[in-house]
This record gives sequence, structure tokens and C-alpha cells, in this order.
Amino acid sequence: IPEKLQYIIVEVMVKRFNKLGSEGMTTQNVEGLSMTFEIDDFSEYEKVIKQHFSSNFEAGFKML
Repeated sequence: IPEKLQYIIVEVMVKRFNKLGSEGMTTQNVEGLSMTFEIDDFSEYEKVIKQHFSSNFEAGFKML
């Protein structure tokens, strides 16, 4: 994992830790505390990941 993208791993670990015991749920309400979970933990980072790797690798096919 490139160093400049390692923050994503930490943030996704926190998201998944907060989901413990609530796997499969999209929302949870406990004594006035409401939490909403995303189905894809990486969705908010997709743009950053694509930008990083598209600048490092050429995507697509080349005709030889």
C-alpha cells in the first residue's frame, strides 16, 4: 500500500470496528445513539484510489 494511501486503511479499520456486533445492518439505534453504516466501506475513497493508480499505470489495451 502506498504511504500516501495508508490513512484509508486506518479509517476503514475504525469503520469496521464500529460495526462489530452490527454486521449486516445499515442502521442501529441504541438509547438515543443512532449510527448509519455504509455497505461498501471503501466507496468514499474510490475516487482517491483510482486517481492514484491511474497516474501510475496506463489503463486499457494497446494495439501492437
